[in-house]
Formats: sequence, C-alpha cells, structure tokens
Amino acid sequence: MTAASASAQMPTGADVVAGHAAISQAAGVMNVDAATNRAIVNWDSFSVGAGNTANFNLPDASSSILNRVTTPSMPSTIAGTINSNGNVFLVNPSGIVVSGSGMVNTNGFTASTFDVTNQDFMNGGALAFTRGEGAGSIVNDGTIVTGSGGAHLIASDIANNGTIQSIGGNITLSSGGRVTLENGVTYVQPSMATLESGISPTAGMIQNTGTIRATGAATSGGEVYLVNPNGKILHDGTIAASQTSHVVTDDSIDRLEAYP
Repeated sequence: MTAASASAQMPTGADVVAGHAAISQAAGVMNVDAATNRAIVNWDSFSVGAGNTANFNLPDASSSILNRVTTPSMPSTIAGTINSNGNVFLVNPSGIVVSGSGMVNTNGFTASTFDVTNQDFMNGGALAFTRGEGAGSIVNDGTIVTGSGGAHLIASDIANNGTIQSIGGNITLSSGGRVTLENGVTYVQPSMATLESGISPTAGMIQNTGTIRATGAATSGGEVYLVNPNGKILHDGTIAASQTSHVVTDDSIDRLEAYP
C-alpha cells in the first residue's frame, strides 16, 4: 500500500448487522453514531488514512461497537485517528497495522485477527475469540491510549513497536488457538481454562520493542499480560504496570517487576 493511497483511505461498505448506528462521512471525517449500547458493523474495508479521523459516538463509556472486515485479503491500516467515548472492537482476519502516524484514543480498544460470534458480542459478558484459517498479524507502530476498557491485541503474531497506554484499564497481548476476554471489555484475566484451550501449534510470536504502560485503581486496571501458550515472547522494550505484569508462554507464568 502506497503512502498516497493510505492517506486517502476511509472505511467503506458499511452494513449494520446488529444494533442501531448511523454512519456519515465528509472531508476525511467519519462519524458513527450508535443508538444502542452494542452494535455490529460489517465493512468491505476498514482503514483510516493519515490526516483522516473516525469517530465512534456511543451512548456511554460502557457501550461497545464491533467493526468486522468481511473482504478476504483486505488488511486494515490505521494511519489516522480513531476516537471514541466507548469501546471499539476491530476484527480483521487479514491483519491490522497502526502505523507511526496512527492514533487510537478510546475508552477501550480491541484489535483482533481472531473472530467472535455476533451472538456472544451482543450478549455481552465473556468473549471467546477463535483463530480462523490464515489469520493475519497485528502491528502497532503508533499510539494507543485507552481508559477503563483497556487495550487488547489478539492475533497469532503481534508486534508492539509504539506506545500502548491504559489509564484505569488493563493491557493484554494474546495469542494461541482461542483467546477469551473474561469480561468483554473492562477486565481481562486469563484463567487456566483459557490458557489450556489456547495452547496450539499455530501459536506464533509476541514481540514488544515499544512501551506498554497501564495505570489503574487499587482493585481494577493497571495490569499487563503477554499471553502466548506454546509460542514465543520477545521483550526488549518497556512494560510499566501499577499493579502487576505477567508473561505467559508454554505453561509457565513469569512475573515482571511492576511499578507506577
């Protein structure tokens, strides 16, 4: 993808398949105004070019919207800005890249190349993301900032070379065959069942050369998890957590030093 084509891009081919949302675009700005606490939009493509903005205006901070790319071999590039007062999910089996100019500023943000069912998403609660054939990778070279909803990257291969920061939430980079967010958007805690079901010969690589920083309250938020059962984790960056940090690879848990 050339820089010129990326700068001109906006999401295309919206189809609201659950919940209610109105979508408008003008002069490099897209507004998605959701009227329900949960909504699902299928897209032909979902990229935000440099200088462009996608705003997801949800009923409140606990509301969530799932954006799913349904066109094969159509990866997403976020070179512009995504804003939301709520929780934004982006599912694209072909891969997701937040480029160096990309900025995500939401209460919660989940990027996944594994899919989740419409019924589970609309029901709320625990969300099970399952790897499909040829699931792509996730790369963050930009800046992801969230609130209590946290930041969650789910793919066979994940690379963070930029900055991921959550104020009041948790940060999770997860791989394996199946990944479960125990409480949808606000809190992630890998259970033993999640780890056991995630062990897979398809587990790939999680690499952090950037900065991951989570700060939270005394009872929630402020935790960082790198979870890749039967895979590899390479950490050569910075992890700062107000509560604790975990690296999970194979069947072991190594606790990193946590500091404010």
